[in-house]
Amino acid sequence: TNRNVVHVTPNAAAAGYVSRENTEQLEPDQGTLGSGIVTLEIIDEAVILDNHTYQLKFKDTATDVFDNDGDWNEFVDDVGADGLGPGDPAYIEPDEGEGDGKPTSGEPNLDWRDNDEVVPFTSGYSIMDITYGTQDTLIDIQYKVVAVVGDSSAVVIDRTEDIGGSRDFFDGLRLNIDNDEKILRKIDQSGWARIAVDNYSYSFATFTAANVDNKGVAYPVNYRIVFTENIDQLSDSLQIIYRGKPMWVLPDEVNFYIENGNTNERVDFGFIDYPRSPSFIEPGTISNSDQIVFFEELSDTTIITWKLSFFGNDTTAHHPTLGDTFKIVTTRPFSHTDSYTFTASGPQIDNQKAASELDMVKVVPNPYVAATSWEPKNPFSTGRGDREIHFTHLPLKCTIRIYTLSGELVKTIEHEGSFNDGSESWDLLTKDELDIAYGVYIYHLDAPGIGEKIGKFAVIK
Repeated sequence: TNRNVVHVTPNAAAAGYVSRENTEQLEPDQGTLGSGIVTLEIIDEAVILDNHTYQLKFKDTATDVFDNDGDWNEFVDDVGADGLGPGDPAYIEPDEGEGDGKPTSGEPNLDWRDNDEVVPFTSGYSIMDITYGTQDTLIDIQYKVVAVVGDSSAVVIDRTEDIGGSRDFFDGLRLNIDNDEKILRKIDQSGWARIAVDNYSYSFATFTAANVDNKGVAYPVNYRIVFTENIDQLSDSLQIIYRGKPMWVLPDEVNFYIENGNTNERVDFGFIDYPRSPSFIEPGTISNSDQIVFFEELSDTTIITWKLSFFGNDTTAHHPTLGDTFKIVTTRPFSHTDSYTFTASGPQIDNQKAASELDMVKVVPNPYVAATSWEPKNPFSTGRGDREIHFTHLPLKCTIRIYTLSGELVKTIEHEGSFNDGSESWDLLTKDELDIAYGVYIYHLDAPGIGEKIGKFAVIK
């Protein structure tokens, strides 16, 4: 036989087998913010561990204690968890991880202390069996994530070493991970919360400005701008580099505040109030050409992220005020705070369904003819080889008794099958290991808890 050829014998499933979809979209655990989709796929139902519970957890570049962009230097950065080396004035004594030759959380050029890793892009994942209260790791994948040099905040993920990316098998299953690897605005979920504010459109993009050296970084945050009736809120101060020199965007009194759309916490923002607004536009309110600049305070670094600009007609018709809300929703790669927990279900047999399917039980071939093509090829030079008939569509467990027409018991067969094979063969030998005679036979099938069936078959020359 050619090595690229396999021998397959198709069999009907057991009576009562409950078929199901091969894929199922999983629900994320509470607190998961990643905007991607995880689908559970059945690969081999026969080896699924029934009622086993699994957890999928993600890693990200900001917390995975892995030098994703390759700039951690053992001879310079291996200073331990406090980030202080012997040359630092605040250094007291060696601490955890110092001088151990490998990255430790808190060291420079690593995770949240590396500007190229601080944005939490997905950097891997693990799948664990948590059925018995412990974490039995089945799959542990670490991507190679390389930050792109230049203005782009995108990453390139090298999956050449992780066995097909998200297509790794475990216990007859696999998870297909459709991850949002780019951080983009979700247009259909962003904008004004009510139609009344239709005189102002907007643009939302990573921060850039003429003659400003700072370049914005795409950061995965949902924003909710909540407007108030009075100018009773305050924007934040923000330092930028203008033509090579530091310059401050000063705090302004405004009639809105900004919340994180997921946590409801207040977020930092700078406000640039367009100075040439009409006289009826009150300073500190949104109008044409106004800009909101978002930034993140991460460790000891301020990272400017997005710029929201408004455009439109400065009329007296309506200006954002109490009752108005503006939302920005972004895609978000899976990060270390994201997880999925699910319980696998093995093959299911429904006894009521099995009872209704007893009429499907058949004997093949029927009639059985000497030298039928159903029989396996004779491996010997003489003799006729194997002689057998097959009972199909049987319940998972049953007893088959075969009688002559006169009621004499010929053979008793105890069948214990599997969900995907409801067949049982008989070699046409009696209980005394003698060849049966030609003629018509009666079979009686008894499946406890399901039912009984009586049928017949013939053996002819």
